[in-house]
Amino acid sequence: IEEIFFRQKSRINWLKEGDLNTTYFHRICQTRASYNAIRMFLSATGIWITDPQEMSELVVFFFKYFVWTVFYTPPSMHTAPTWFQLLTGYSCPQQMSDLMLSLPTTEEIKSTFYKLNPNKAPSPDGLTSAFFKTSWETLGNEVVVSIKNFFASVFLPATANATILTLVLKFLGATQITDFRPISCLNTVYK
Repeated sequence: IEEIFFRQKSRINWLKEGDLNTTYFHRICQTRASYNAIRMFLSATGIWITDPQEMSELVVFFFKYFVWTVFYTPPSMHTAPTWFQLLTGYSCPQQMSDLMLSLPTTEEIKSTFYKLNPNKAPSPDGLTSAFFKTSWETLGNEVVVSIKNFFASVFLPATANATILTLVLKFLGATQITDFRPISCLNTVYK
């Protein structure tokens, strides 16, 4: 009964004081940050790594191995491989294919942008979709031009694809790098 009481009380406190600039809110954030902090990794050789720089290098090396493909050449956008068509037994009608390859309109870009959740955490550039929505009169044209340019030229500046990699525990007590799942925080314009 006591546990239920305090659980309900904590929810009431959170509804009353959550997300406000209160001591309660900051303590909750500190507790969560402490709980989620990764203080050491157990390497494949059985050595504990506690130096933040070495931990960072291990994470980058490990996930770059899975993500990085040096010899990747993108397939042609205009011809579907015949083996894929044989697997699906479906051929896209020409009208639908043309629609998928067409450039998005200004209205489509704005509509899609306004569907993004404004309460998501800021991306690596620090700008949320709420920022872009409130300053659309000033920045909207530049955003639309850059997105249309990407679809026309298939060129994406490296800064547009910059991400923050966050590691999430797969289970409590995770110690090895394989016990973590990477999650990327993407830039809003990239989304």
